[in-house]
Amino acid sequence: MKKLSQQKMITTITTQRRAKKITQAQLAEATGMNRGMIGRLENSDYIPTISQLQSIAETLDFEITDLFEEEAGTPAATIDKKYNIAVAGTGYVGLSIATLLAQHNHVVAVDIDPKRVDLINQKKSTIQDEYIENYLTEKDLDITATLDGETAYKNAEFVIIAAPTNYDSQKNFFDCSAVESVIELVLKSNPDAMMIIKSTIPVGYTESARVKYNTKNIIFSPEFLRESKALYDNLYPSRIIIELYKTTKITLFFRNYTKLTSKIYSLHYRKKRIRPLRIKNLITSHHRHQILRFTQIYDIMRPPRNHMNSFNLIS
Repeated sequence: MKKLSQQKMITTITTQRRAKKITQAQLAEATGMNRGMIGRLENSDYIPTISQLQSIAETLDFEITDLFEEEAGTPAATIDKKYNIAVAGTGYVGLSIATLLAQHNHVVAVDIDPKRVDLINQKKSTIQDEYIENYLTEKDLDITATLDGETAYKNAEFVIIAAPTNYDSQKNFFDCSAVESVIELVLKSNPDAMMIIKSTIPVGYTESARVKYNTKNIIFSPEFLRESKALYDNLYPSRIIIELYKTTKITLFFRNYTKLTSKIYSLHYRKKRIRPLRIKNLITSHHRHQILRFTQIYDIMRPPRNHMNSFNLIS
């Protein structure tokens, strides 16, 4: 497993800063960090957060990926299985996930826009994202795009739903019709496929969809991505939240998923009363904090006492 090399980080930052003739005070001002933190960092007395490290890397012009190395005595992570995956929607959520997964899986991206499909098949990004653009052109990705959703879903073991859900602030309403169209087509062509919703949906939607369509093969895993930084945030997630049923299929899939990332935290929960969208909203509301302790989530999201044993945190 790869881990951040503190020595390599210190050497890179110090060398790049001096090469660019930037003082510690100037670097602190450019990155919004405290001057003392820069000094402590270069003296091996402070580890920056991912967001701080990203700011430093952008200022000093180096890649964070170069700071990671295989942990001594630990073999590189191996992928347990290569899956057939369909991704519905090629916006910044769908395309970033498709790009990530296509490194070690066969991925078919589905969209209703012929221009987007053509771009992906030409190894070009449909959105402005430097990481996605580089991965599509430089990496050996197993990804194709199609307008034919039914065929794509028929051959898929997993369907990632990243269809748009426009929000009407006047009516306080999410338009989930695009998500439901995908669900209905999947159930028609391949009812055994596991559907993982990444779209923004209202609280309680996943549970109601399982009831409405009489299937257990729908779960929700929210995304925490920034536009133009979507793939980067998938490669270096600050958190991964999964609505996890105790099934081998889901467990293996997300085990492989995290092997494609430099995983920091994983939050798994198994009880439907602890809703993923509420956890996402909670974390998003704290996005300005560099550190959000999971105990805070636990306290705020505490379920009724008779459900306490169903809430699991894994770090």
